[in-house]
This record gives sequence, C-alpha cells and structure tokens, in this order.
Amino acid sequence: MSFWKLLAETRKHCIRAAIVGAGLCVLLVFVQSVSGLLEGIMAQGWVWVMVIVLLPLLVLWASTFLNRYPAKIVRPLAHQALVYGSWLYFLLALFTLLSEPFATQGDRSLQQYLYQSLWWMMPLELILVVGYVLLFYRKNLIFKPNEQIILDFASQKAVAWENKGHVLRQQCFELIAANDLDGALGKMKEAFEKSGSADINAAVLLESQFHNLSKERDLNMVDRDKAQVELNRITMAIMNLIEKL
Repeated sequence: MSFWKLLAETRKHCIRAAIVGAGLCVLLVFVQSVSGLLEGIMAQGWVWVMVIVLLPLLVLWASTFLNRYPAKIVRPLAHQALVYGSWLYFLLALFTLLSEPFATQGDRSLQQYLYQSLWWMMPLELILVVGYVLLFYRKNLIFKPNEQIILDFASQKAVAWENKGHVLRQQCFELIAANDLDGALGKMKEAFEKSGSADINAAVLLESQFHNLSKERDLNMVDRDKAQVELNRITMAIMNLIEKL
C-alpha cells in the first residue's frame, strides 16, 4: 500500500508548522521587548528571529507563488522528513528562546547566548531550507513514480475523499484511477467555471498539454517512454490541482 503524498499536501503541513512556530517565537520576542528583557540588545533579538525563524517561513511562502501549480507526488520518507523536520526545527527555535533565563544564569550574557545559539540553529536551518528548495522549487523529479504508483495513489485519494464526503474530488480521482484524464479535466473545468476561479487557466493549459501529447503519441512523433514520463507529469499536476476544488 502506497502512502505517497501530493506536494501540495506536504507544503501545507510544512507551512502550518512554520506559521505556528514562527508566530510563537515572534510573540515571545515581542513580550521580551515590551517587558524590557531585551534592553540594549533589542535589535540583535529581532535580527535573530528574522534570520532563524522568518527566513525559512519566507522560503516556504515564496514557493506558493513561484511554484503555484506543482506536478509532483512526494515519497513517504521525504514527506515525513520535511514535515517532522519543520516541526522540530521551529520548536527548537522556540525552546532556544525559552531557555534564555537558564542559559544566562552565569557569566554569559543574553547577547552571547543568542550568538552562540547560531552554531546549532544555522546548520539545521541550512538543511531545512535546502530540503524546501529541492522539493518545492525543483521542477524535475529526483525519484520519478511510475504509472502504476500514480494510478494506485489516485485510487487511495478517491477513497480518502469519499470518507470525507467531498464528492467532486472523489469523482476526479476515480476518473484518474480509471485512466480517464479527459473526464477528470472536464469536471475540473466545469467546477472552476462555476466558481469563477482563476485556476481554470491551469486546467485549460493541462488539457492542452494532454491533448497535444496524445496526438504526438498516436502519430509516433515522440518516444513512448518519454511520452509516459510526460503523461505522468501531467497526471500529477492534475491531482495537485484537484486539491483546489
């Protein structure tokens, strides 16, 4: 049984972790600023928050605009590593700030502690940001799922949406699982037209790409293996777009 995830799902979970963690860190530093705990080093405190906490959040947020319509499904290990890694990183940042009273009981000043904390926070931040870039910005897949994995995944998503009572998403995934991309695209376009969503442009573009690829494949104008890879990409893009219905 496959537990692959849509890239849109992975990104949503990572953004949730980043917003919660960053929000708590910003709130804590704000309270420290107002209460006078950061007197004399307020600028350093806020720079720490911007570099350690807000930068990863900005990288995630920017990906929703630069890669708004992803064409990927994510391996279970990659999904878990990024989602759990995001929660652990932002909770560690919060714990670092909460530990200030204990870390400065000796001769070490708060400013020294903030600088020293960069030694363990910045390497972890680099790893996390590189993971975000590779998954959310990279267009080409490192690990390419084959057709059967994609169809099995579509079947599982159909069952999942049936259990949640979302009929339209269920029907679209069922059509994909039955290898009826035309039917899935038709339902998506109809739904986007009714709602007046700008996402209909993405659906029209994918439909055009699918029809052009089908013609080229029928006329033997493209290598079969390359055509299948491109068809898999289009299918994954459609599945991510279904999540916007």
